[in-house]
Amino acid sequence: MKDPLVVVGVSQVDASTENVHPSLTDNGIWILSLPMEHDQIAERAIQQLDAKVQDNIHTAIICSSADDSYARYRSFTHGRARPKDVLAALGVNFALSLKNHLPNVQNIFKAEAACASGLIALDLADIIARARDAVVLIAAADKSTAPLFLNLFHYIKAVATHPGQYHSPFDQQRAGFAMGEGAAMLAVTTAGQARIRGLPILAVIDSIKTQTIFTHPTSPSDPELLEQFIKNVIADSSQPLAKFACWDAHATATPDGDKTEYQIFANIFNDTDTAISSFKGRIGHCMSASSVIEIANAIKHLQKNKISPTHNLVQPIVNDHRLIAHVVSTKKKTFIKTSFGFGGRNGAAVITVE
Repeated sequence: MKDPLVVVGVSQVDASTENVHPSLTDNGIWILSLPMEHDQIAERAIQQLDAKVQDNIHTAIICSSADDSYARYRSFTHGRARPKDVLAALGVNFALSLKNHLPNVQNIFKAEAACASGLIALDLADIIARARDAVVLIAAADKSTAPLFLNLFHYIKAVATHPGQYHSPFDQQRAGFAMGEGAAMLAVTTAGQARIRGLPILAVIDSIKTQTIFTHPTSPSDPELLEQFIKNVIADSSQPLAKFACWDAHATATPDGDKTEYQIFANIFNDTDTAISSFKGRIGHCMSASSVIEIANAIKHLQKNKISPTHNLVQPIVNDHRLIAHVVSTKKKTFIKTSFGFGGRNGAAVITVE
């Protein structure tokens, strides 16, 4: 039997941990901006990892569009870019920061697949951990609330601009996402290596799959193909539907995306009490860091026998008690995480918390 991939370290820095609430920019776009620089966000996340886990990490996979985007914005808006901005614009600043705080790291990769970056990285980490008997760090950080990028997403009508409030995912009044900022770290290895190295097993990756179904640059992938893809991920996990505590959704509060994802959930989990929620209702959309932050949050909640809800959900899109707006208690420990990136880049993982 295949030695499972396991999570041995988890950390999270986002609006929920820093008590940040949605605010409107001058041009009327909802954001959840952290009061710290990009490097500080990443450093805070690294520091949360157990010292023994840090010492055993030799390979890292970076998920961050902020390395390029935020720094390029700084370069555009300052007549003369600082050396730090130039390094970041070249995409190496985050790597240098990792080496600074984790000197044992010898190999650094980058996974850039928009919102699906974290699950693409997890799929890659599975391969690396087995090939090298290594502990692999998935390091995600994103700080993309600069006006240049807000205006870009405003142009494609993806961000929330309602003057009254930001409407959460799965809400009838949803009209786009709030842009969020944050970081998270997942340290993974095989169960055998975790035992050899004396590292705690926090969760087991029962299955992980990624795919690309290109039908439109920004619209959801073909719903039938997407549903079959998710069914395959669940089948590979060997976990019966009755054991799933929740579906940790990608749902970003866009009209089409949320509707499509909920319908696939309803089709697959029709006769179960499995809940569905999106953490983006609390932290906004943290772009390339989103799925890693959301996995970290789901693991932390299920460790305490709780399911993380969709915050600020007032009028659900359908009358389904499984669309939870408040923390729910559970004895189940398995969840599925889905992420759907621009260009039809999709990922899904089934994870069981120990």
